Amino acid sequence: MRAFSTIAQGPLNLGRLGRMLAGLLVATLLNSGLIQAQAEEHPWVRVADDLEIQQFNVDPFSLFSVQFLLVRTELERYRISVVRAADYGMRNGDPRELCRAVHGSLCINANFFDEQGKPLGLVVNRGIQHQAVHRGGSTLTGVFQVSRGSVEIVHRDTYRPGSATEAVQAGPRLIAGGKPVLSNDMSRSRRAGVCLDAHKRVIFFHVSAAFSGVSISELQKFLLNAGCVQALNFDGGGSAQIYISGELPGVARNHSEIFLPGRDPVPVMVALLPK
Repeated sequence: MRAFSTIAQGPLNLGRLGRMLAGLLVATLLNSGLIQAQAEEHPWVRVADDLEIQQFNVDPFSLFSVQFLLVRTELERYRISVVRAADYGMRNGDPRELCRAVHGSLCINANFFDEQGKPLGLVVNRGIQHQAVHRGGSTLTGVFQVSRGSVEIVHRDTYRPGSATEAVQAGPRLIAGGKPVLSNDMSRSRRAGVCLDAHKRVIFFHVSAAFSGVSISELQKFLLNAGCVQALNFDGGGSAQIYISGELPGVARNHSEIFLPGRDPVPVMVALLPK
């Protein structure tokens, strides 16, 4: 299966009025039921053993098209790993080059980062904590963590140092206990992140639009419709990017590499590695 193409890496420079109008049009599309209708018309497709994708565009022939990609796994054939560009001699990188470096099947951006490219918040890889939890502010409220026998999305205040073998911090938390987490963030942007459904399956998501992007509340509605009961927003905007290898365990005959690049290289990724 081939990836859809994005028109632009981020919102175009339309001016303030243009961006407002674009946002209103995208919001109208997203709230009109088109997302649910498109999702129902494009069911999950097996691309390899223990890996399914759902991929569709809302209003695909319009300049205000919104593109959705979800990747789902039960972690029977894969394990989750945090990948740091610094471990491969880079300050930051894109998901394709980092995924190839670790022989990964999927890589998606994770932590936010500062102007020097340093990741913000918790980073744990192979049980080694490279950075501690960031406690301030209302954005980096969630931790995606892997511990022995479990994968969780928890609030940063409940994270216990030393409890995870792999972990990243980002935010805001989008869904907790099957309900949307209240957010005052009204901005619209490209989005990336991770969720868990009621069957404990891990779902990575990437949402992009040529104009404006999607809001937190729109993203929450979409993820709830997808069955997510826990969800965490990763860094978005020009950082939102995902790569799926064309070489997967038990790969389907019609699957080929999917690469949705971002504008900005990033320092930390979450990867699926074959077991």
